Amino acid sequence: MNRATACIPSLTSRWSTGARRRTKFFTLFGLEVSQDRDHLALRTVGDLLPWSYVYQGPSKRLAYLSFNCFAEEYDALVAQVKRARGVTQAEGVPYVTREGFWFHDPDGNLMQLKGGPSAHRPPSHRMPRLCGAPAREGCSSRSRVKTVHPQRLSM
Repeated sequence: MNRATACIPSLTSRWSTGARRRTKFFTLFGLEVSQDRDHLALRTVGDLLPWSYVYQGPSKRLAYLSFNCFAEEYDALVAQVKRARGVTQAEGVPYVTREGFWFHDPDGNLMQLKGGPSAHRPPSHRMPRLCGAPAREGCSSRSRVKTVHPQRLSM
């Protein structure tokens, strides 16, 4: 999995009037939020590549799923997808770019297949301890716990 992308209604107007609230929501998860031309980009701290995008859409829903594969396997995978029942090539729909092969799965979900590196990065450190001492039950309140900034996400 390369990324999952979502749609929410009124992104543009909400971003302009509620930027602090939206940023706070995503930063509670330790993510960095930036607004690109027509979408929000969600990144782990210090990562140049977004892990997810949020676009404006008619309702809250999945916009598309993007999958990376090894470059040497790309052509064979595209051929396999084209042979699958109920799959149609996606053209002239929002989000579709020239990068990779875009298609609708049998349930109508928009998918992208492209050759490229794995989006999963190896962990470079141990996760910080979020709760109290090992012998104690429960966790501290959010205000007393250091903010965690994940370096990678799992999909």
